[in-house]
Order: sequence, then structure tokens, then C-alpha cells
Amino acid sequence: LPPLTTQTSKLDLSGEMFASYKTTFKRLWICFDLIALLAMLQLYSKQCHQSSLWHPVLLYACSGLLLHAVYYDRLDLPFMVSIVLSMAAIVSGFPWVISLAILGVSICLKVVSAILVPVFVIGTLPVTYNDNGKARKVLLLLSRIGWIGFIVVGVHLWAYYSEALGSGSLDYISYHLQRPIHVQSVVASLVLLLARMGLPVTVVNSYGSTNILFESHANLSIALTLIYTIIWVMQTRRFVRYLFSSKPPVAYRLDASLAQLHGATLTAASCSMLLTAMCFSKVLTPQYLIWLVPFIGALVPRDEDLRVRAQVMFIAVCLFTLLIFPVYLDTEIRPLSAIATTRSYLQPTNLGLALLVIRNISLISLAATLEYVCKLEYANELKVTT
Repeated sequence: LPPLTTQTSKLDLSGEMFASYKTTFKRLWICFDLIALLAMLQLYSKQCHQSSLWHPVLLYACSGLLLHAVYYDRLDLPFMVSIVLSMAAIVSGFPWVISLAILGVSICLKVVSAILVPVFVIGTLPVTYNDNGKARKVLLLLSRIGWIGFIVVGVHLWAYYSEALGSGSLDYISYHLQRPIHVQSVVASLVLLLARMGLPVTVVNSYGSTNILFESHANLSIALTLIYTIIWVMQTRRFVRYLFSSKPPVAYRLDASLAQLHGATLTAASCSMLLTAMCFSKVLTPQYLIWLVPFIGALVPRDEDLRVRAQVMFIAVCLFTLLIFPVYLDTEIRPLSAIATTRSYLQPTNLGLALLVIRNISLISLAATLEYVCKLEYANELKVTT
């Protein structure tokens, strides 16, 4: 959990104690890795009953190799496990109390998973939802949203009053709100290109990462948040309209959920929402790509060419990310100033900026491809079910 990282300074991790802690940490992360792989295969098999599992396994393995520098050294793997477990549970027909409780824990790990609440909540609704009266419809929705809220509030209260964690969870959120624009983010690439034309930009090492500062960086961060909020509302509205407008097939189980009938669409929509959030985020560190691995692997659009294109693009993004971190991080992305008396950094070199721009353009192209996949899924399923 993120609050635990704020408490490691209080532990005596010297000598054998540190070696023991490190070994235990790695073993635990290997378990998380295996759980994520199994959850992804479960999610994939529920969408493709007769397909071979080698395709998603191969993509998972390739992504893991390319992201090896951050896979077992960051706290994003448990977060990825929580969201893919929640989605797999929903699509597999587990009780919604269990699947949404996992999502609530995921929100406590990283608040970004809150953007998936509409997709997951609607996915747990019964196929016969539209046949209910207005009062029962509202009750079904509020019960699920309230349950997620109860889990989130409960975990944060536990973190706040626990002697081991203190207020680390709340401090963690405040910490990220105060962070400046990360040098590897999509918007930073645009700013760095403008810096080549004369915009004054300073590269600093703060908040545990390399960031850029310029006159209006705070206003730009606010603008990004507002733009993304509008896009998220549009994505959510389109998804809700699609799922509530579609009709179930002639033969279906009365106790089935919407996710069990539209698993491929829910997977594509979740992946698209996460990727869009990355593109508009002021912070884009390499480990964020770990979030997408199981969703890209379990992606099953009706158009096979689109799936192959999206997965190849994701591998390309991971490859360029490997070059950015750790290969060229200290030489091209944040070269150390040779003249300064104190430790300071220069702007990325031409090669470093080229790597950042190409990676981020690839990321935007992947986001556009996933949006197109969602659009086709919505259109195709409406044709089939109406």
C-alpha cells in the first residue's frame, strides 16, 4: 500500500534486515504477477471460449520483459492486479459485492481507478435491469455506488487511525496534487518542443521524479484536468447510453449481469478510459503502463486486425519506454549539468526529446485506436442485440 512506503524510513533496514525485506518483497510481487496473469486469462477466456490462450500470454510476457525495470520495483503491480481481478470477477459472474469491493480497494491504492466506477457498476447490473420500475433502478445503482464508497471510506479510516500507517494515505494524495509536470508526460513533450523555440523551461528533480517548471505550469495542470474531465464525461455517457439501449439476446440467463453479455465491450472501454487518463495526466512514469498490460492482453474486438494493431502499438510504446527508462534516462532525458556547482539538470538532448515525442505520439495513437475499437463495439453490438 502507498502509505507503507512513507513508513519504511522508520524501519531498521540495514544489513541482513534489508536483504530479508527485499527478498520477501520480490517474492510477494511474483505472486501478484502470477495472479494478474491468471486473472487476465480468465477475462480473456470468458470473451473467447474457443480461442487459444497463447496470444495473451505472449503479449503479457513481452510487456513484462520490456517493463522489467519497473515491474517488481514499484507499487503499481498490486494496483493492476486489483483492477483486473475486479473486472474478471464481474465478467465471470461473481457476486457484485465481491467484485466492487475489490474495485474499492483499488481506488484506495490509486485514486485513478475511480474513473472506472461507471463501467464496473453498470457491468454488475442484471440483464433485466430495464424491466424494473424507476425506484428499483435507482436502488440497484445506489446500492452498488454506496458499497464502493463504504469500502473506500473504511479503508481510509483504517489507514488514518492505524498506528502503523497514520495519515500516510491522505498525505499520499496531497503529495500527488502538488507535483509539477513530469518530463515524460505527453504535455511535457509539447512544452519541451516550445522550449526549443525560446520558452523558458527549467528541469528539476523533485517529488521523486524529473519534472519541468515554467511560468504557467500550474495553470496548464488545471486546464489538463478540466479537459480530461469533459472527455471522461463524454466517454461515460456514450458507454451508459450504449449499454442501456442494447437488448439481451433471445436466450440468456435471468441472473446474468450486463458484463457477462458484454465483456469485450467493458474490457475495451476500461482500457480506453485508463489510457486516455494517462495521455492527459501531468505525471506519466513508466510503471503506469503496467496498468494496461492485462487489458491489452484480454482485448477481443470483433475486428482481429484492430486487436493486432493495438497490441503491436502497445509493444512499441513499451519498447520506447524502455529506451527512455532506464537506458537513456541519465544521458539523454535528464543530462546532468557540468557547470553548475550544485546538482542540476539540463533539458533533454535532441535524441532524448525525439524518444519522448515518438513514445507519446505512439501512446496517443494507441488511445485513438482504442476509442475506435469502442465505437465499433458499440455499433456492432447494437446491431446484434436490437
